[in-house]
Amino acid sequence: ALSSIPVVVSTPGTSYGTIQALYSAKTQKLYVFGYNFAPSYTFNLYYMTSTGVNEVPETTDTTGAFVFSTPLSEPAGTYSVFMQSTSGTPLGSPVTYTVTPYFVNLYGGYLSVGNSFLVTAYGLQPNTYYDLYLNSTFIDEQQTNSSGTWSYIETVPLVPAGTYTLYLAPASSPSTPVVSQPFVVVPNPN
Repeated sequence: ALSSIPVVVSTPGTSYGTIQALYSAKTQKLYVFGYNFAPSYTFNLYYMTSTGVNEVPETTDTTGAFVFSTPLSEPAGTYSVFMQSTSGTPLGSPVTYTVTPYFVNLYGGYLSVGNSFLVTAYGLQPNTYYDLYLNSTFIDEQQTNSSGTWSYIETVPLVPAGTYTLYLAPASSPSTPVVSQPFVVVPNPN
């Protein structure tokens, strides 16, 4: 698997610079990067979540840069990040970060009919019922928690060996998958 890490290059400026926001599904963190600000500049950083606005005081380093990160488990959506001076004056334009639904660590390998496996999906709508399918075979219906997480132990249904698509869809719209992943069913060794 490939991975990447952002590199922030900053030249000290005389006023406010540029910010960028990124949500990492893998780490479940929000990252906000700023560069080309005045050195040692103190301001308030605001980031939106499904529950409201969060305020964090920040100070740029001697190159006029800053990096902020915080753990987040949010339902799917697009959220804003913006800055204000300590006196409340808006600085620059707001930017956004997007959370999309995703499966995490479904299973460690190929599974046979009757095997149990943990299904965990993040970024779903909170307190909402979702149906789990293996292609068109219904497996289960469960409700997400207040953070939009769906995590249940499931059993591989009685299907022929082969490659399938495991997906979650809102119970109210079962033909509209919101997250999917390939799933391989191997012959039962017995």
